[in-house]
Amino acid sequence: MEIRQHLNVQGTVQGVGFRYRAKHMADALALTGTVKNLPDGSVELEVQGEESVVAEYLDRLCNSTSVQVAAVKFKECSVHTENSFEILMNEEQT
Repeated sequence: MEIRQHLNVQGTVQGVGFRYRAKHMADALALTGTVKNLPDGSVELEVQGEESVVAEYLDRLCNSTSVQVAAVKFKECSVHTENSFEILMNEEQT
Protein backbone atom coordinates (compact mmCIF):
# COMPACT_ATOMS: atom_id res chain seq x y z
CA MET A 1 0.00 0.00 0.00
CA GLU A 2 1.33 3.43 -0.92
CA ILE A 3 1.63 5.96 1.91
CA ARG A 4 2.94 9.49 2.43
CA GLN A 5 4.47 10.68 5.68
CA HIS A 6 5.36 14.18 6.82
CA LEU A 7 8.25 14.33 9.28
CA ASN A 8 10.02 16.96 11.31
CA VAL A 9 13.51 15.66 12.13
CA GLN A 10 15.34 17.36 15.01
CA GLY A 11 18.93 17.04 16.16
CA THR A 12 22.22 17.50 14.30
CA VAL A 13 20.64 17.32 10.86
CA GLN A 14 21.75 20.53 9.16
CA GLY A 15 25.23 21.07 7.75
CA VAL A 16 25.92 17.31 7.63
CA GLY A 17 24.55 16.42 4.18
CA PHE A 18 21.21 15.14 5.50
CA ARG A 19 19.09 16.59 2.66
CA TYR A 20 21.41 15.23 -0.02
CA ARG A 21 21.52 11.82 1.64
CA ALA A 22 17.70 11.91 1.89
CA LYS A 23 17.41 12.59 -1.85
CA HIS A 24 20.03 10.04 -2.87
CA MET A 25 18.41 7.30 -0.79
CA ALA A 26 14.91 8.21 -1.99
CA ASP A 27 16.05 8.10 -5.63
CA ALA A 28 17.70 4.69 -5.08
CA LEU A 29 14.49 3.31 -3.53
CA ALA A 30 12.16 4.96 -6.10
CA LEU A 31 10.43 7.11 -3.45
CA THR A 32 9.01 10.57 -4.06
CA GLY A 33 8.65 13.63 -1.85
CA THR A 34 10.53 16.66 -0.61
CA VAL A 35 13.08 17.69 2.00
CA LYS A 36 14.09 21.11 3.28
CA ASN A 37 15.93 22.80 6.15
CA LEU A 38 13.82 24.85 8.55
CA PRO A 39 14.97 28.03 10.32
CA ASP A 40 14.78 26.32 13.74
CA GLY A 41 17.56 23.86 12.78
CA SER A 42 15.27 20.93 12.04
CA VAL A 43 14.58 19.31 8.67
CA GLU A 44 11.11 18.88 7.17
CA LEU A 45 10.63 15.77 5.07
CA GLU A 46 7.73 14.30 3.12
CA VAL A 47 8.25 10.86 1.69
CA GLN A 48 5.92 8.71 -0.37
CA GLY A 49 6.02 5.12 -1.57
CA GLU A 50 5.22 1.58 -0.57
CA GLU A 51 4.81 1.35 3.21
CA SER A 52 7.61 -1.19 3.77
CA VAL A 53 10.04 0.77 1.58
CA VAL A 54 9.23 4.05 3.38
CA ALA A 55 9.86 2.32 6.73
CA GLU A 56 13.23 0.98 5.53
CA TYR A 57 14.16 4.41 4.13
CA LEU A 58 13.36 6.24 7.36
CA ASP A 59 15.24 3.71 9.47
CA ARG A 60 18.36 3.97 7.30
CA LEU A 61 18.15 7.77 7.01
CA CYS A 62 17.62 8.50 10.70
CA ASN A 63 20.25 5.99 11.88
CA SER A 64 23.04 7.21 9.64
CA THR A 65 26.40 7.68 11.35
CA SER A 66 26.81 11.30 10.20
CA VAL A 67 23.61 12.60 11.80
CA GLN A 68 22.38 12.70 15.37
CA VAL A 69 18.59 12.52 15.37
CA ALA A 70 17.16 13.66 18.69
CA ALA A 71 13.45 13.43 17.78
CA VAL A 72 11.19 12.72 14.83
CA LYS A 73 7.59 13.88 14.62
CA PHE A 74 5.47 11.83 12.18
CA LYS A 75 2.18 12.68 10.53
CA GLU A 76 0.31 10.73 7.84
CA CYS A 77 -0.55 12.74 4.72
CA SER A 78 -2.61 12.26 1.60
CA VAL A 79 -0.79 10.55 -1.27
CA HIS A 80 0.17 12.98 -4.07
CA THR A 81 0.81 12.44 -7.74
CA GLU A 82 4.48 13.21 -8.26
CA ASN A 83 7.44 11.71 -10.07
CA SER A 84 10.53 12.61 -8.05
CA PHE A 85 12.09 13.51 -4.72
CA GLU A 86 13.20 17.14 -4.50
CA ILE A 87 15.37 19.24 -2.21
CA LEU A 88 13.50 22.46 -1.47
CA MET A 89 15.05 25.73 -0.33
CA ASN A 90 13.38 27.73 2.41
CA GLU A 91 13.00 31.50 2.11
CA GLU A 92 16.30 32.17 3.95
CA GLN A 93 18.26 30.05 1.44
CA THR A 94 16.96 31.72 -1.72
